This record gives sequence, C-alpha cells and structure tokens, in this order.
Amino acid sequence: MGGAANATAPWWSMSTGLVHLVTVSTEHAFAPGSAQWAWLQADLAGAAARRATGAVSWIIVLGHRPVYSVDSADGATGAPTGDAAALQAAVEPLFAQFGVDLYVAGHVHGTEVQWPVYDSTNVTRSFDNPPHTTYLIVGAAGCDEGLTSYAGAPHTAWSSFVDGTNFGLTTMTFQDANTLSWTFRRATDGATVTNLTLVRQH
Repeated sequence: MGGAANATAPWWSMSTGLVHLVTVSTEHAFAPGSAQWAWLQADLAGAAARRATGAVSWIIVLGHRPVYSVDSADGATGAPTGDAAALQAAVEPLFAQFGVDLYVAGHVHGTEVQWPVYDSTNVTRSFDNPPHTTYLIVGAAGCDEGLTSYAGAPHTAWSSFVDGTNFGLTTMTFQDANTLSWTFRRATDGATVTNLTLVRQH
C-alpha cells in the first residue's frame, strides 16, 4: 500500500515492514476539500485498516512545517498560530481518527520534542502508550541561517524539550511492533543531547 497520489503530486506514502510512512507537502493546499487532504484521509484510513490486521504497527507522517513549535505558539494560550494553526486544523483530526503515532517536521532550525498532544490542551506527559500523536522538530542539521533563537519563546504545556544551541542529527530505531526509540546527537562530538522511547500498544 502507498505510493504517490499521482505522477506530479509532492505527497506520497510507503510501507516498509511494520512501518507506514507518509510524506505530506505543507507548501501546497492541505485544507479539507483539497486534493492533498482527500488523499491523506484515504491513505491514513488504509493504513489504519492494515494495522487492524497486524500488517502495520507504526504510522509516521513527515512534513516540512510543524504543527506544534514553541517558536510559533501563542504566548497566552500555547496554541499554534499562523501556518501552524492552519495545518493543525487540517491534519490533527485525521491524526487522531487514524492513530498517527508520530509527526516529524523541520522548518524551525532547532530540535523540539512535544509531549503527545491533541487540540493544544489535551496533553499526556508520557511516551508510554499515549492516546495522542507525538510531535518532533528535527531542524538542527545546519543551514546558512543558523539555529533558531528560542529567546522569549513561551512555555507551553505540550513542550517537552527545546534546543536551539546544538547542531546535530537524529536517528530513529523501530525496535519491534510496539517500541521505537529516537535520539538527537550533537554534531561536534556525537554525544546524545536527548532521546525518547515511544511505546504504543495497538
């Protein structure tokens, strides 16, 4: 299951082993009613159906722009603003409906780990079988603009970890059908800056 929506659409999916990987384009129309949204709904529905048979364990979505980042959160409410708010409105209900485990984004030139969260306020401070999607930002590989300064960024209930001081790379390991690990390593010496283990019992 998976594949490109059509010959030119910049959104696609693939299944490898027990992992269903979906890539969306946050630079094209994604609101309900758009071609991409309809494709995403159908693709996630298919992945969830395959998970019910045991053919898929993990559903992971990748996109350029984040849904949750303290860099674009409202200082009073912690809710996403601007493009992030529009993306949240479009995809978060689908993520909840079809059990997306993880959304991984860049755009912000730093590293962030968000607690599993839904609708900005429903936060679970554990990665052990959480009821909501976990969100990561992995934008610290390096670019001409340098790292994002998080000075003055609000403290939100859903933010677990923020780092705008280290360039680095991340690795993700699917240990089995129920456990994945993710690690952020500093570029200068390879030291682990932060990591997490996500456990999901489907």
